[in-house]
Amino acid sequence: LAALEREESHDALQEAKRAISENSEQCEYLLVEGIGGVAVPLAPSYSVGHLIAEIADHQIIVGTNRLGIINETILTNYFLEGLGKPRNHIVLMKKDTESLSAESNTDIVKTILGHSRLTELPFLGLELSDIRAIEACQIKISKTLAQICGWVKFSSADRRSGNTLQREAKTTNLRG
Repeated sequence: LAALEREESHDALQEAKRAISENSEQCEYLLVEGIGGVAVPLAPSYSVGHLIAEIADHQIIVGTNRLGIINETILTNYFLEGLGKPRNHIVLMKKDTESLSAESNTDIVKTILGHSRLTELPFLGLELSDIRAIEACQIKISKTLAQICGWVKFSSADRRSGNTLQREAKTTNLRG
């Protein structure tokens, strides 16, 4: 944390916020990876979760469906809810080999959180650095992606800021 107290970390955080803002205006959806979890500190008394709460219109909690994901998903959801982000979407990614715990994780998370915005993403393979592999996966996950995008577009109607709502009518941004 000592390194986070330096002025350079404040400048880097402001630069990251600026870059996210600029990039979000150039695309329909902007995905920003969570950098290790919502509790990771970015500055004194300021975490990744605080950044998400400040800049994200919609957030999707993504995790690999494996042993331990129930705890991680629920804690992340509660952390974001505590920061004023109650409408979290959850995607659990399947692995190439499923564990016994993975068979029930989705149902358990849905039960505990009472969560209807939870879906599973199939295992997409190990060669996703190859564009052909990504294109092949596109067909495999098109329904899931449509569902996720539908969550975002549906949720945007709940916005409170008039300026943001006007911008939202032109394009829906996903940040976080």
